Amino acid sequence: MEQSSTTHWRQAIERKDISMLEDILAEDVEMYPPNINEAYRGKEAVLTYLSGAFKIFFNQSFRYTSVLDDSNHAVLEFCLVTFGENIEGAEIIRWNQNHKIKQIKLLLRPLNSVSKVHQSVAAKHKAQMKSAKAGK
Repeated sequence: MEQSSTTHWRQAIERKDISMLEDILAEDVEMYPPNINEAYRGKEAVLTYLSGAFKIFFNQSFRYTSVLDDSNHAVLEFCLVTFGENIEGAEIIRWNQNHKIKQIKLLLRPLNSVSKVHQSVAAKHKAQMKSAKAGK
């Protein structure tokens, strides 16, 4: 039996292995992080964002609490403790006809935690971009 894209996503997150996501992200994937109106567009930009998020979100406390899945969409609810706060969230994922992720929306609560997470992920993203430019 072929592994579903949702299962593949979940395993990558739970194993903290971003390389597992490379095969299931569409080249034109869009990522909508919390409290930013603009999307990160393209596989490279989304992988860079997720790389920073992996360091913040996916700690020992991270766990999925509910998964709703069909052939074109998935909603994965999760909870974690970071920055000393309990955070709840959801990943809303849309798949294309080739079972590649075409869109990811990340929702978080409570509001005061969203700002802390955003600042931390943005700082890691900026450092990664700076490092990537220096390597060229």
